[in-house]
Amino acid sequence: MPTDDHSGQKPTASLLAEAFAALTRLLRGELALARAEVAENLRAVLRGLAYLVIAALLGLVGLNFTATALAAGLVALGLTPLWATVAVAAGFLLFAGGFAQFGLYLMKRAQHGAPRTAQNLRRDVEILKDVVTKDEKS
Repeated sequence: MPTDDHSGQKPTASLLAEAFAALTRLLRGELALARAEVAENLRAVLRGLAYLVIAALLGLVGLNFTATALAAGLVALGLTPLWATVAVAAGFLLFAGGFAQFGLYLMKRAQHGAPRTAQNLRRDVEILKDVVTKDEKS
């Protein structure tokens, strides 16, 4: 690399070019990390959505195919048809609600964005500020 004749150090333009090249590499790396984190969060949201779909299907299909048999069994045990139907419906709704809660939990967990990327970018900006400040004082 060429050196300045007066001090034996690299010229400022060369140092700035190297700093900008390093900054560009750093930002590209941070963007790649952000993309990976977004993809990971998207997979978690899709998984949560799948659980919500499962909850809906289980709620509907389960109610349609087994509610009558369960209600008939409760009637045979002495409940009135109305209360037997209410008890069966409440049981299916509890199962569906459990799956829905789990699906929402998975989706909520993924909503935290890309905290590592944001933290790394803040750190990188602080480092660059320090470098620029030190360079200006020199």
